[in-house]
Amino acid sequence: MTDSQSNIKFEEPEIMDYETEDIKKGVKLILKDGSILEAILEVTHVIKVGYDTNNGAPVYNVVTQTIIKTKSIPKELFKKPNPKSPTGYQ
Repeated sequence: MTDSQSNIKFEEPEIMDYETEDIKKGVKLILKDGSILEAILEVTHVIKVGYDTNNGAPVYNVVTQTIIKTKSIPKELFKKPNPKSPTGYQ
């Protein structure tokens, strides 16, 4: 089956084994309120879906998940817990 708009000949998807190398895969986010977060891209699957009909190159679908880590939050941003509130905060 070929998708005429994308020039990809789709075949039976094949889950690919892969290895990772130690490269920088995160971004440090410094927010205006003083908080510091880190966003990391984690690859969960690589799937070969077919070939490009123009040049024969394999086409892959890379499935990722973004992980957010809190690195630093200024103390003044924390709210006092309120046990009477449905969310637990004021």
